[in-house]
Order: sequence, then structure tokens, then C-alpha cells
Amino acid sequence: MPDSAWIVTNTKADAHTLGQWNSVATVSNGYLGLKGNVEAQRDGYSPVTLINGVYDELDMFSLIRASNEERRYLDPRYFDTAGKSP
Repeated sequence: MPDSAWIVTNTKADAHTLGQWNSVATVSNGYLGLKGNVEAQRDGYSPVTLINGVYDELDMFSLIRASNEERRYLDPRYFDTAGKSP
């Protein structure tokens, strides 16, 4: 698929559709959402980052690979080498 198939463009600035274009420019993966804003904004609109953070059954600790090494976060020589994050 060509890259141009993923580009969304709007060539008109219409005050009645600004909210719709904000929705089009919003990106989310179900846990973290970034609300987009077009340049021509109405008063009272602002960018926002949303985090979905209430889970009943998700075991977050099963997703973290534990290491036996002491973690010294500011020294790159001691970073965890367990692999990529889930």
C-alpha cells in the first residue's frame, strides 16, 4: 500500500467541522489516547492526553520481566537486558 493511502488532508477551514477534524486527528491504542487539534481552533479547545487506567483483571506484573541485577537507572551500564518491553 502506498504511503499516500495513509495521509488524511483537509483543504477547507470550516468552523462547523473543527470538532470533527479534531476527532480524525485523535490517535489511541485503547490504553493511551492523544487528542489532535487542527491549527484553526475555537476558544475553549485544547490538546489533551487520555489514559485509560482502571482494570479489574489485568495482571500488570506478569508483563514485567524481572532481573536479578540491581537496577541503577541513571547508569546505562546497569540497564536491564531482559529484552524488549511487552
